[in-house]
Amino acid sequence: MAKKKSQVKRIIDSQGKVRYYAEGKRISNQKGSKAWVRSEPEIGPRTRLTQEEADFLKRSLASKKAASQRARIDGKFLPRYIKETLKVLSLPNKGELKKQLPAVKDYGDLLKELQNAVGKESRIITQDRDKTASYTTPNEKRARTNFESVVDIIDSLKTSSVYKFMDFVVITRSGQKLKGMAAMEYIRNWETDMLSKIMKKNKKTAFVRFNHMVKPNLLNREVEWDEEEQPEPEVQQSI
Repeated sequence: MAKKKSQVKRIIDSQGKVRYYAEGKRISNQKGSKAWVRSEPEIGPRTRLTQEEADFLKRSLASKKAASQRARIDGKFLPRYIKETLKVLSLPNKGELKKQLPAVKDYGDLLKELQNAVGKESRIITQDRDKTASYTTPNEKRARTNFESVVDIIDSLKTSSVYKFMDFVVITRSGQKLKGMAAMEYIRNWETDMLSKIMKKNKKTAFVRFNHMVKPNLLNREVEWDEEEQPEPEVQQSI
Protein backbone atom coordinates (compact mmCIF):
# COMPACT_ATOMS: atom_id res chain seq x y z
CA MET A 1 0.00 0.00 0.00
CA ALA A 2 1.42 3.43 -0.96
CA LYS A 3 2.46 5.63 1.93
CA LYS A 4 0.19 8.64 2.37
CA LYS A 5 1.90 11.95 1.78
CA SER A 6 2.29 13.82 5.06
CA GLN A 7 0.51 17.15 5.52
CA VAL A 8 2.69 20.21 6.04
CA LYS A 9 1.65 22.22 9.09
CA ARG A 10 2.08 25.97 9.24
CA ILE A 11 2.21 27.57 12.67
CA ILE A 12 2.49 31.25 13.57
CA ASP A 13 4.19 31.69 16.97
CA SER A 14 3.57 34.37 19.56
CA GLN A 15 6.08 36.66 17.85
CA GLY A 16 4.28 36.42 14.53
CA LYS A 17 6.92 34.24 12.92
CA VAL A 18 5.91 31.38 10.66
CA ARG A 19 7.18 27.86 11.22
CA TYR A 20 6.63 24.69 9.20
CA TYR A 21 6.43 21.08 10.34
CA ALA A 22 6.28 17.79 8.48
CA GLU A 23 5.89 14.41 10.20
CA GLY A 24 6.29 16.14 13.53
CA LYS A 25 9.64 17.71 12.63
CA ARG A 26 10.34 21.33 11.87
CA ILE A 27 11.58 22.03 8.33
CA SER A 28 13.31 25.07 6.87
CA ASN A 29 11.29 28.12 5.83
CA GLN A 30 12.51 27.79 2.23
CA LYS A 31 11.35 24.18 1.94
CA GLY A 32 8.30 24.64 4.15
CA SER A 33 6.90 27.69 2.34
CA LYS A 34 6.89 25.84 -0.99
CA ALA A 35 5.44 22.64 0.48
CA TRP A 36 2.69 24.52 2.32
CA VAL A 37 1.66 26.58 -0.73
CA ARG A 38 1.50 23.37 -2.79
CA SER A 39 -0.68 21.70 -0.13
CA GLU A 40 -3.10 24.64 -0.03
CA PRO A 41 -4.57 24.95 -3.55
CA GLU A 42 -7.13 27.56 -2.49
CA ILE A 43 -5.30 30.11 -0.41
CA GLY A 44 -7.76 32.84 0.56
CA PRO A 45 -7.12 36.48 -0.37
CA ARG A 46 -7.10 37.41 3.33
CA THR A 47 -4.41 34.90 4.20
CA ARG A 48 -1.36 36.76 5.44
CA LEU A 49 1.55 35.32 3.49
CA THR A 50 5.24 35.59 4.13
CA GLN A 51 7.38 37.04 1.35
CA GLU A 52 8.69 33.57 0.49
CA GLU A 53 5.14 32.19 0.29
CA ALA A 54 3.92 35.11 -1.81
CA ASP A 55 6.84 34.82 -4.23
CA PHE A 56 6.38 31.07 -4.67
CA LEU A 57 2.61 31.42 -5.06
CA LYS A 58 3.12 34.06 -7.76
CA ARG A 59 5.55 31.81 -9.65
CA SER A 60 3.26 28.81 -9.23
CA LEU A 61 0.21 30.65 -10.61
CA ALA A 62 2.24 32.01 -13.54
CA SER A 63 3.48 28.48 -14.30
CA LYS A 64 -0.06 27.06 -14.21
CA LYS A 65 -1.32 29.83 -16.49
CA ALA A 66 1.50 29.20 -18.98
CA ALA A 67 0.79 25.45 -18.88
CA SER A 68 -2.91 26.04 -19.56
CA GLN A 69 -1.97 27.97 -22.71
CA ARG A 70 0.36 25.31 -24.10
CA ALA A 71 -0.94 23.29 -27.04
CA ARG A 72 -1.91 19.76 -26.05
CA ILE A 73 -3.89 16.71 -27.16
CA ASP A 74 -5.74 14.76 -24.44
CA GLY A 75 -3.74 16.71 -21.88
CA LYS A 76 -0.38 15.77 -23.42
CA PHE A 77 1.77 18.75 -24.34
CA LEU A 78 2.87 18.95 -27.97
CA PRO A 79 6.55 19.22 -28.98
CA ARG A 80 7.78 22.65 -30.04
CA TYR A 81 8.11 21.82 -33.75
CA ILE A 82 4.44 20.81 -33.93
CA LYS A 83 3.33 23.97 -32.16
CA GLU A 84 5.39 26.07 -34.58
CA THR A 85 3.93 24.14 -37.53
CA LEU A 86 0.43 24.97 -36.28
CA LYS A 87 1.42 28.65 -36.15
CA VAL A 88 2.79 28.59 -39.70
CA LEU A 89 -0.47 27.02 -40.91
CA SER A 90 -2.53 29.59 -38.96
CA LEU A 91 -4.18 26.81 -36.93
CA PRO A 92 -5.03 26.87 -33.20
CA ASN A 93 -1.82 26.45 -31.20
CA LYS A 94 -2.90 27.00 -27.61
CA GLY A 95 -4.89 24.93 -25.14
CA GLU A 96 -6.64 21.60 -25.76
CA LEU A 97 -6.66 21.19 -29.55
CA LYS A 98 -9.31 18.46 -29.71
CA LYS A 99 -11.85 21.05 -28.61
CA GLN A 100 -10.72 23.45 -31.33
CA LEU A 101 -10.10 20.88 -34.07
CA PRO A 102 -13.00 18.40 -33.77
CA ALA A 103 -11.83 16.40 -36.80
CA VAL A 104 -8.59 15.45 -35.00
CA LYS A 105 -9.04 12.19 -33.07
CA ASP A 106 -5.64 11.88 -31.37
CA TYR A 107 -1.98 12.94 -31.59
CA GLY A 108 -1.19 10.52 -34.43
CA ASP A 109 -4.15 11.85 -36.38
CA LEU A 110 -2.92 15.41 -35.83
CA LEU A 111 0.51 14.54 -37.26
CA LYS A 112 -1.05 13.02 -40.37
CA GLU A 113 -3.30 16.04 -40.91
CA LEU A 114 -0.38 18.44 -40.53
CA GLN A 115 1.82 16.39 -42.88
CA ASN A 116 -0.91 16.51 -45.52
CA ALA A 117 -1.20 20.27 -44.99
CA VAL A 118 2.52 21.01 -45.43
CA GLY A 119 2.81 18.57 -48.33
CA LYS A 120 5.54 16.14 -49.31
CA GLU A 121 7.31 18.20 -51.95
CA SER A 122 10.78 19.61 -51.32
CA ARG A 123 11.21 23.36 -51.04
CA ILE A 124 14.14 25.74 -50.71
CA ILE A 125 15.38 26.08 -47.14
CA THR A 126 15.16 29.86 -47.03
CA GLN A 127 14.14 32.71 -49.31
CA ASP A 128 16.95 34.84 -47.87
CA ARG A 129 19.63 34.82 -50.56
CA ASP A 130 22.32 35.62 -48.01
CA LYS A 131 21.45 32.42 -46.13
CA THR A 132 21.76 29.96 -49.03
CA ALA A 133 24.86 27.77 -49.37
CA SER A 134 27.24 29.36 -51.85
CA TYR A 135 30.88 29.12 -52.89
CA THR A 136 33.55 31.27 -54.42
CA THR A 137 35.80 29.21 -56.68
CA PRO A 138 39.62 28.89 -56.77
CA ASN A 139 41.43 31.91 -58.16
CA GLU A 140 45.23 31.95 -58.60
CA LYS A 141 45.39 35.76 -58.84
CA ARG A 142 43.91 36.06 -55.36
CA ALA A 143 46.00 33.18 -54.00
CA ARG A 144 42.95 31.04 -53.32
CA THR A 145 43.33 27.39 -54.31
CA ASN A 146 40.34 25.78 -52.56
CA PHE A 147 36.59 26.22 -52.75
CA GLU A 148 35.54 28.70 -50.11
CA SER A 149 32.13 28.18 -48.46
CA VAL A 150 30.13 31.30 -47.61
CA VAL A 151 27.47 29.78 -45.34
CA ASP A 152 26.67 26.44 -43.68
CA ILE A 153 23.44 24.55 -44.37
CA ILE A 154 22.69 24.22 -40.64
CA ASP A 155 22.69 28.02 -40.32
CA SER A 156 20.08 28.10 -43.07
CA LEU A 157 17.89 25.58 -41.24
CA LYS A 158 18.03 27.74 -38.11
CA THR A 159 16.24 30.53 -39.98
CA SER A 160 13.08 28.38 -39.94
CA SER A 161 10.86 28.49 -36.86
CA VAL A 162 9.98 24.83 -37.50
CA TYR A 163 13.10 23.19 -38.96
CA LYS A 164 15.39 24.33 -36.14
CA PHE A 165 13.52 22.01 -33.76
CA MET A 166 13.82 18.97 -36.05
CA ASP A 167 16.59 16.48 -36.89
CA PHE A 168 18.35 16.93 -40.23
CA VAL A 169 18.75 13.80 -42.40
CA VAL A 170 20.11 13.05 -45.86
CA ILE A 171 18.53 10.58 -48.30
CA THR A 172 21.23 9.55 -50.80
CA ARG A 173 20.62 8.65 -54.43
CA SER A 174 20.92 4.97 -53.45
CA GLY A 175 18.27 5.40 -50.74
CA GLN A 176 20.63 5.39 -47.75
CA LYS A 177 19.58 7.53 -44.79
CA LEU A 178 22.29 9.54 -43.02
CA LYS A 179 22.15 11.63 -39.84
CA GLY A 180 24.42 13.92 -37.84
CA MET A 181 27.98 14.46 -39.04
CA ALA A 182 27.64 11.73 -41.67
CA ALA A 183 24.80 13.71 -43.28
CA MET A 184 26.79 16.96 -43.29
CA GLU A 185 29.91 15.27 -44.67
CA TYR A 186 27.87 13.72 -47.46
CA ILE A 187 26.49 17.11 -48.51
CA ARG A 188 29.94 18.70 -48.36
CA ASN A 189 31.34 15.94 -50.59
CA TRP A 190 28.35 16.27 -52.91
CA GLU A 191 28.86 20.04 -53.17
CA THR A 192 32.58 19.62 -53.83
CA ASP A 193 31.92 17.05 -56.57
CA MET A 194 29.36 19.35 -58.19
CA LEU A 195 31.80 22.28 -58.03
CA SER A 196 34.57 20.24 -59.61
CA LYS A 197 32.30 19.19 -62.49
CA ILE A 198 31.22 22.80 -63.04
CA MET A 199 34.83 24.02 -63.05
CA LYS A 200 35.84 21.37 -65.60
CA LYS A 201 33.09 22.54 -67.93
CA ASN A 202 33.85 26.24 -67.52
CA LYS A 203 37.17 27.55 -66.18
CA LYS A 204 35.71 31.07 -65.87
CA THR A 205 33.24 30.07 -63.17
CA ALA A 206 33.61 32.52 -60.28
CA PHE A 207 30.66 31.83 -58.01
CA VAL A 208 28.27 28.93 -57.40
CA ARG A 209 25.09 28.99 -55.33
CA PHE A 210 23.36 25.86 -54.04
CA ASN A 211 19.64 26.26 -53.39
CA HIS A 212 19.30 23.24 -51.14
CA MET A 213 15.81 21.77 -51.12
CA VAL A 214 14.37 20.03 -48.06
CA LYS A 215 11.01 18.65 -46.97
CA PRO A 216 9.58 18.15 -43.49
CA ASN A 217 8.73 14.70 -42.19
CA LEU A 218 6.55 15.62 -39.23
CA LEU A 219 5.82 12.03 -38.25
CA ASN A 220 9.55 11.39 -37.62
CA ARG A 221 10.46 14.96 -36.57
CA GLU A 222 12.97 15.16 -39.42
CA VAL A 223 13.97 17.57 -42.17
CA GLU A 224 14.92 15.51 -45.22
CA TRP A 225 17.48 16.52 -47.86
CA ASP A 226 16.86 14.17 -50.79
CA GLU A 227 19.74 13.97 -53.30
CA GLU A 228 17.32 13.08 -56.11
CA GLU A 229 15.37 16.31 -55.61
CA GLN A 230 18.22 18.85 -55.57
CA PRO A 231 18.12 21.47 -58.36
CA GLU A 232 21.08 22.41 -60.52
CA PRO A 233 23.24 25.05 -58.78
CA GLU A 234 23.32 28.65 -60.00
CA VAL A 235 26.60 29.58 -61.74
CA GLN A 236 28.18 32.99 -62.26
CA GLN A 237 31.15 33.50 -64.56
CA SER A 238 34.05 35.91 -64.17
CA ILE A 239 34.43 38.58 -66.87
